[in-house]
Amino acid sequence: MVQVKPPFSKRFWGSFDPQQDVGLFGGNPWAIAQSSSASVIYQKTHILRLFDGMGISRVYGWTVSDSVSRAAQRIPELLDLVGLAQSAAKKKQMRRYSKGMLQRVGMAQALINDPDLILLDEPMSGLDPLGRYQMREIILSLKAQGKTIFFNSHVLSDVEMICDRVAILAQGDLICEGTIDELLGTNTEVYQIRGRGGDLESLRQLMPDLDIQADYWHGEYQGDPEKLLHVLHQGRAQLLKMDLVRQSLEEFFIQQLRDRGLRNSS
Repeated sequence: MVQVKPPFSKRFWGSFDPQQDVGLFGGNPWAIAQSSSASVIYQKTHILRLFDGMGISRVYGWTVSDSVSRAAQRIPELLDLVGLAQSAAKKKQMRRYSKGMLQRVGMAQALINDPDLILLDEPMSGLDPLGRYQMREIILSLKAQGKTIFFNSHVLSDVEMICDRVAILAQGDLICEGTIDELLGTNTEVYQIRGRGGDLESLRQLMPDLDIQADYWHGEYQGDPEKLLHVLHQGRAQLLKMDLVRQSLEEFFIQQLRDRGLRNSS
């Protein structure tokens, strides 16, 4: 799964000359674009607003599926998957839908043909926290099925949680790309620790900044995690949380712009 900017996803299909010998995901990109093995959902989905969600999904299913009956069977399943209530899908015209509801319909449409390649442009835009969580779980489930997903979002925390590889574009130039671990690093030995009980004096020797609140404590530990776990076990402390400390993707992104003297990425 790769994170991309909107201009890439919008120009993706038109950026290849069908006469060129270019390989993409085991085939010619022009052929893939014209087949039913790929789908795109843009941030602003232009759909016929007089249809209800069920109706427009049927229309779209008929255009991309080689089996009308199979498309009709998948539509209710997909609407349930994206969290769109059947009452709204069947009775409410889409001109009365919220932005989040339109996003859900767009995602359902993109999955009707069970594509191998999916381009998502801001798929969580307009969703409430529960909707964002549900959409993220859908994307991760597609990833687990072996789908190839190009995912765009301005919310870099979503990108960090979802994507395997990230490419950062600034003013039209590719300034860096790689896996999350390659970009953010994995060699740090600093951990944020939260626990309960135990030998507080021994813990202070390992974490001088130890903060104690009632029976709970938290602090920053640098060193071999096995040593910390041994001290916790010896003191019969309960480990509640242990997070590896590293900069976020957003912090990395801002630092890349600053290093190049850029004030914005557009």
